[in-house]
Amino acid sequence: MNVDGTRHQLHANDLILINANRGHATFALTPECIALRLHILPDFYTNQGIDLSSGAFLLNSVTTPQHRDYQTIRQILAQLYLGLHQQDWPIFDLNALYFQLTNLLHHDFFDTGITMTYPQPKTQSSLNRVIDYINQAYDRPITLNEAAKISHYSPAYLSRIFKAELGLNFYEYLTRCRLQHAIYDLENPTTRVADLALANGFQEVKSFNLMFKKHFGQTPSSSVLNMTSSSNRSLPHKLPLSKSNSITGPNSQVLINSVLVKVACINYIFKNIRRSNKKSRN
Repeated sequence: MNVDGTRHQLHANDLILINANRGHATFALTPECIALRLHILPDFYTNQGIDLSSGAFLLNSVTTPQHRDYQTIRQILAQLYLGLHQQDWPIFDLNALYFQLTNLLHHDFFDTGITMTYPQPKTQSSLNRVIDYINQAYDRPITLNEAAKISHYSPAYLSRIFKAELGLNFYEYLTRCRLQHAIYDLENPTTRVADLALANGFQEVKSFNLMFKKHFGQTPSSSVLNMTSSSNRSLPHKLPLSKSNSITGPNSQVLINSVLVKVACINYIFKNIRRSNKKSRN
């Protein structure tokens, strides 16, 4: 995961909280990786009378491996996932979990001593125009100079905006957009890697292979083999790369209805219940 230009390699049970308007992108380094992601809108807090104008959340188990709340947060997320896939799960119980989680995050992970800078509306509008342009023209040659004309900024200033708002430079964003589309096209085992690379804006197969391995930890050919050996699973519909293709709160959850994920959540919940019972007996 890349957050504001800093890379964090997440492993099983890792937790990370990304503040609003922080540029971030996530890529799996190994096959069959699943991340449970929950988007909590800042309005949720401000509507409860919580002031978020000064400060930021600091939660990252990669940089801070130990914290007394990590186990509780994982437990709540596992219960939320299961509850959202059970029609008879009471809404009251789900809301109780949301409030327990958000209270924990604000009470133990919000630091009022940190100053966060947010994009100005004009800058945000110009950046969005460039992002829309990339999403539509990713399969054609695109240069920073062309994008700068669309944003009405100089190439150097546009490059700084990309780095500040998305955490990566213009060409890195363009590459990730192309790779995102390419990974979907790889689902068709009859597609030649060379044709796929050219169809998604890469000028050379060599550069496509290098970028693909850099971001996914394997070659495109290996990825095709992994996909064809999987159990008739299709990828979700293509979505344009953006600052946040995220889950957007309890009323619009989009979660993978996976038996494996359900089993993992159930095992995690019961493992911790057994651990708690053992401690209480001692």
